[in-house]
Amino acid sequence: EKFLAKALEIFKEVIYVKAPQARRFMHGDMIFNRISENLGVFFPPAFIETYVISKGKRSEINIRTFLAERNMELIELSDAEQQNWGSSFVPLEPNVIINYDISLNELTKKRLQQRGVQIIEFHPQALLAGGGSLLCLTLRLWRS
Repeated sequence: EKFLAKALEIFKEVIYVKAPQARRFMHGDMIFNRISENLGVFFPPAFIETYVISKGKRSEINIRTFLAERNMELIELSDAEQQNWGSSFVPLEPNVIINYDISLNELTKKRLQQRGVQIIEFHPQALLAGGGSLLCLTLRLWRS
């Protein structure tokens, strides 16, 4: 609650997701990521309860419907894709992402490519030795 109060000093609303208490869901990028302003991927079973919170108001939402009302389409990831870091990609610019070649199945790749997404793939062997996902291992600590 203290975090939400602080976040609402900066943002007009915050989306809160209650996710399963399992290692594979420990970071937000393991269940959701944006590709562009209007497109993202997500793993629906991880969204046990989802709320939009603003000052003085808290409403339970369906994340897909909520974002669709804001002109954002969500592509659903399978269980295997989620476990293979399907949403832990690095967006280089809108509709251009770097991702592991093992992360997404052919159907998901096709759906993304039909929406104009360019996927730059590589095998994760060397990076996985670092103990984190692609996004975690490339995350900037400071943006100016």
